[in-house]
Amino acid sequence: MGTDVLDRFEQLEQLCPHVHLPFPETPEGWWPIVEAMVRGIEVVAAQAGIQVYVLQIKEKYGTLRTHHATEYGDGDERLIKEALSVIQHLVDLAEKRSEITCIRCGAPGEMLNDGGWISPYCAEHKPR
Repeated sequence: MGTDVLDRFEQLEQLCPHVHLPFPETPEGWWPIVEAMVRGIEVVAAQAGIQVYVLQIKEKYGTLRTHHATEYGDGDERLIKEALSVIQHLVDLAEKRSEITCIRCGAPGEMLNDGGWISPYCAEHKPR
C-alpha cells in the first residue's frame, strides 16, 4: 500500500466521525468504492444519530466484503430502522460495484481467472 492510500485512509477517518474503521484490506483499485461507501454511511449515521463500527473491509471471491455493526441509543425508532436499511444498501452497492471494477486501477473491468484467483480486471491489467 502506498503513502497515498494511507493518507486517504487517515483523511477518511477524520471526515467520518460516526464510522469507526479498521484499515481496509482491499486492492487499491477499489479505494474509490470504499471511500464512497464510508462517506455515504457517515451521512446516514450522522442524520440518525448512530455509530457504525466497520469490523472488516476485504476482498473475498473477487468482490468487496464489508462486515459492520451499529450502536444506537434511544433515538427515533423509525429513523434508525430506515438508516440501517440505507446503510445495508450502501454496503450491497459497494459489493456490486466491485464486481465490475478493476482491482488494480479502478477502471471498468470484468471477472477473470488469474491462476485460480477470480478478480475483476480491466483490459490493461488482465492476467496474461
